[in-house]
Amino acid sequence: MFPSFNAFKPCRHGAMVSNPKDSYVGRSLDFCGEFSNGEVLLFEQVLRPGEIVVEVGSNVGAHTVPLAKAVGPTGRVFAFEPQRVLFQTICANLALNSITNVVATNAAAARRPDRWWCRRWTTRPRRITAGCPSARTPVGRTSKARSRRCRWSRWIR
Repeated sequence: MFPSFNAFKPCRHGAMVSNPKDSYVGRSLDFCGEFSNGEVLLFEQVLRPGEIVVEVGSNVGAHTVPLAKAVGPTGRVFAFEPQRVLFQTICANLALNSITNVVATNAAAARRPDRWWCRRWTTRPRRITAGCPSARTPVGRTSKARSRRCRWSRWIR
């Protein structure tokens, strides 16, 4: 049997699955029921229904869900997450919240298609880290998401 590491939590912007042992996003969702809500408030002020957003480094979707709600059913969010387990978690969170206007991609993002080495996600006692051996990760093209309606992109390094 696989060890359990994710937990379900009703949060400010919807139901979320995350790892409460994660040092940042998961811990914040578990403790506060939100992650970096100041950014979400900014998104809600800037974005309009029907717009397109590119989110690079989506993690578990703590911002993807409110971004999708901000642009509404006529808008689109392109969410890129290169780490497989985090990508699977973002897909779970989108399904839990019945979000259908997000195109989630298990890839890094760049202007040109290529591949790069991404550290694999792993669990360690009391901490989540991406610090184990590298995995070759596909790179999605951000130019596919370009249009006049794309006014916002969020890049996480």
